[in-house]
Amino acid sequence: MYQIGILFSLTLASSLVFAQELSKVHEHRIASKSERLFDYDMSISDGESIVHLSVISNDDFSKTITVRSSDNEVFLREIEKIISNGGDSLSKNSCDFLKAKIPENSEFTIGSTGNRMYHFTPVPGDGDDKKIYRLLDAVAEVSKDSGEIISLEMTNRQVINPAFSTKIDEFIYSAKCMPISEGHSALKELKISVNGSAFLVPFNELVVQKYSNYRSSK
Repeated sequence: MYQIGILFSLTLASSLVFAQELSKVHEHRIASKSERLFDYDMSISDGESIVHLSVISNDDFSKTITVRSSDNEVFLREIEKIISNGGDSLSKNSCDFLKAKIPENSEFTIGSTGNRMYHFTPVPGDGDDKKIYRLLDAVAEVSKDSGEIISLEMTNRQVINPAFSTKIDEFIYSAKCMPISEGHSALKELKISVNGSAFLVPFNELVVQKYSNYRSSK
């Protein structure tokens, strides 16, 4: 199960490039020096083991990620490797990029909570593989009051072949957001599940990141 490196490099980078999109949004947001910075806690799990982290925003808009606890040394080393390489996939928490996935002038229905429900093929960002995005279905819930994203889920309707000898049979990308300040929502949970094979070797990967205790940075 300790193949989180494969999941982050193969799924996020090779196929859908979500980590890159988070980085682009982050760079755009920190361009505004008036924006409030937030610290937060998070956990990351592969379904069996878990690591708890603390993320602190620095004055130069970088992030310091500290391990608070872990229940498995092998899994911890995988997370520490990600942190040592910059930790980009762990230090981006804005939900702004999700809005751009919804096509302009998309029709919507009203859900049981009164919020807007969108069903669509997601819009690829710069650098994304348009052929892959055409194979995805997405559902988004948008707040009727604030217009902020509440949740978004993307799944594949066909098998995805992101790279040579790599096949993704099932892909689920699920993001849940929550408001942390006026006009700004941040991740509450990010879940990525991938089933497929690489060079005929099956893999079944899961990553769940949960975010909590958002507070203004000192």
